[in-house]
Amino acid sequence: MKPQLYLSLLVLFFTLGCSSDDTNENEEPETDTLYFPPINSDTWETTTVSELGWNTSEIQPLLNYVESKGTKAFLILKNGKMIVEWYGTNSDADSNLPWNSAAKTLMAFTTGIAQEEGFFKY
Repeated sequence: MKPQLYLSLLVLFFTLGCSSDDTNENEEPETDTLYFPPINSDTWETTTVSELGWNTSEIQPLLNYVESKGTKAFLILKNGKMIVEWYGTNSDADSNLPWNSAAKTLMAFTTGIAQEEGFFKY
């Protein structure tokens, strides 16, 4: 269980570290609506790291780390939109991976705690 917890914390810190530094503190935070993909469709709305103003040079080191830990699949979502989608060797979007639901639950739980404790910079 420890590797999954460490990975979740890494993703959390990566997300915090990718905040745009040029935010004017007097501006209102951007309020994106939460996106839910259509039920009977394979289409999932996406956006890019660049469009969010995140540090694009940190994506590859993160993916290298994730791969070095034997991860089979890795996603970053923001407001329901897919930002990063990565699959390891012998895995793809159709692979049946055993920790899918547990990992999502753990990540949502960790993110909720971090948000509640004020760790997210808007």
